[in-house]
Amino acid sequence: MSLENIYYIGQSVAVVAILGSLLFVGFQVRQNTKAQHLAVQQNYYAAKNAFVSLIAENPLFADIYRKGLSDILSLSETERWQFGAMMQMTFDTALMAYQNPDAFADDIVEASLVTIRPGSVEWWNKGRNLYPPEFQKWIDSAIEKRKHRAVAETDLVENRE
Repeated sequence: MSLENIYYIGQSVAVVAILGSLLFVGFQVRQNTKAQHLAVQQNYYAAKNAFVSLIAENPLFADIYRKGLSDILSLSETERWQFGAMMQMTFDTALMAYQNPDAFADDIVEASLVTIRPGSVEWWNKGRNLYPPEFQKWIDSAIEKRKHRAVAETDLVENRE
């Protein structure tokens, strides 16, 4: 075997080793991405469940939330502040999902928002400046979609009667 042949064999082995290393790195990146998505989803659902528990376990908060969704002005000043905190929790959770689109389907997040209720829309119109412009557009789009669905569903019910 000549020195040149040994050189080419060494080159071939190096190429195979580099390809193997790249495949391994690609696999590790993919695994890391999956783990990050899972962590984000767990945080999202933990925040959502904490909010639901707050309302389920406290009749006063449940009443404030229910009334606030219908009409913010029906709440006292303190209740409006509490309702605003609840809305901020809701939209902060949605922001978490928005910032991680690969971890969530839009329709799942959109369905969990109360964006069609008058009180939440009113709060959003006042509190939107707390959020990035891209997120504002996304929520505005969700509100419009929900409005169109609500109109279509109302039309369906009215046509059945």
